[in-house]
Amino acid sequence: MNDDKYVVTTMQKNDTTEIKFALSTFKGKQRADIREFVDSDTYTGPTKAGMNIPLEQWDEFYDSIQELNIAAQEALKKAQVKPVEG
Repeated sequence: MNDDKYVVTTMQKNDTTEIKFALSTFKGKQRADIREFVDSDTYTGPTKAGMNIPLEQWDEFYDSIQELNIAAQEALKKAQVKPVEG
């Protein structure tokens, strides 16, 4: 990657907002980028909402996401809320 971005997958958050999961290179550093993109009458493009994880920290980030997933699944069970399938 040469200071570019490769969108791996996307997720629709609502009618006007999409979350893009991408790999990118910025100033020679490889990163995982998770960012909201808006498509509305007043603005179309990326927002400040998102994060950029250096790939050197990916394993630690992924472990934290797995812990969050366990906690979220437990919360869903307690609330008896079914996750949205899509």
